[in-house]
Amino acid sequence: MEPRETETIQGLLFQVAKQNPTALALADSSGAKVNFSEAITKAVFLSGRLAQVWKDQKNVGILIPPSVGGALVNWAALMMGKVPVNLNYTLSQEGIISCIDQCGLTDVVVSGKLMGRLKLKLPVRVHILEDMATNPRFSEKLRAFFLSKFSSTEGLLRKLGGADVTARILLFQPWGLIAGGGRDWRVCKSPVVGTGDRGPDGV
Repeated sequence: MEPRETETIQGLLFQVAKQNPTALALADSSGAKVNFSEAITKAVFLSGRLAQVWKDQKNVGILIPPSVGGALVNWAALMMGKVPVNLNYTLSQEGIISCIDQCGLTDVVVSGKLMGRLKLKLPVRVHILEDMATNPRFSEKLRAFFLSKFSSTEGLLRKLGGADVTARILLFQPWGLIAGGGRDWRVCKSPVVGTGDRGPDGV
């Protein structure tokens, strides 16, 4: 599937998920894995939980190691029209705080296990992913199911806030800031498009 110039990362993710619902989408070293259908539904659920946390914010902070959960938070951010700022947890506390200041972050979604291990103290509101992802209400499950299963790409992104927004992903590394956006954002789409060529098990 060749991407069109007008496509966004978030729109392409949803299209690929619709075309390959049972293909493996995400997996990590803990053994967690989800197919595209499950991943989109979970990301839509998280978007509901994150709506108030990220209200009126463009850049949104994420401090989560590479994992299924971290990827889903990024997916949710993109579908909400946000700019996910992925903070590198290998930096010093001062380095992380500098990144937070540079991007004007006020809220950061974090891994509770990581925060417990690193003992970080951040000058922003901290929201623990493990807490945000637990005990979904029936209404939340229903919303996530119907939006992910029965919405068009445009309809879903309009509902969540990510329609007509060219995605931009910020990743802080020890050597500086990597920014994917503007014309460069199309490079980020290549792995997404490639998933359409996988078999039913994502291979």
